[in-house]
Amino acid sequence: MKRKQDESGARSQPAQGEQTEATIPITKEELKVEKQMVDRGGVRVVSNVVEKPVDETVSLREEHVSVERRPVDRPVSPDDVAFREVSFELGEMAEEPVVTKEARVVEEVVVKKGVSERTEEIHERLRHTEVDVKKEAPIRTSTSEFEALDRTFEEDFTKAHAAEKSSYQQYRPAYRFGYDLAHRDEYRAKNWGTVEEDAQRSWERENPGTWGNVKDAVHRAWDTVRGRT
Repeated sequence: MKRKQDESGARSQPAQGEQTEATIPITKEELKVEKQMVDRGGVRVVSNVVEKPVDETVSLREEHVSVERRPVDRPVSPDDVAFREVSFELGEMAEEPVVTKEARVVEEVVVKKGVSERTEEIHERLRHTEVDVKKEAPIRTSTSEFEALDRTFEEDFTKAHAAEKSSYQQYRPAYRFGYDLAHRDEYRAKNWGTVEEDAQRSWERENPGTWGNVKDAVHRAWDTVRGRT
């Protein structure tokens, strides 16, 4: 044990070099939202040439030459070509369909990309540290009442630590601490299992690192007082 209690239950001043200050960091998470571009797919436009059969009806004109002989009986007139060789030709004409194709633009497909903005709500849970500071009342009991059980505690120490070279005076503050705990109002309705954690924290605040050596003595003092009560 690094520090002893006097008989009145008061604790001595910190020894030289002993830690008298503890720092508890208060942490808090902050939300940081960044943006990144992701591939959302897109539109692929492919132009294909497709042939479609078309039927059309057209009216065509044809010329035909016919030769007709008509019997006549009249005198030769000056206009008649008589006794001379005559030759002439009369041609025939016919219409044939001439098919041509003309490409015309009937529609345009315009592909363009625009940018729009949207609002999205981010739902997250942020953590932060809260420190609950509770002021503990000092443990004060009558020294005379403790001294009435002092002999009982010394006998208990002798039985429990007979093989050790330590003295009762070294462990007396631990018995006094357990005695005082048993008289605290907030612990009267509790058992040792629920009190031990608070007891260790309170003891090591003044005597850091020594709880493992004294916890049995504190517990037995607690049981002695509670049984007596």
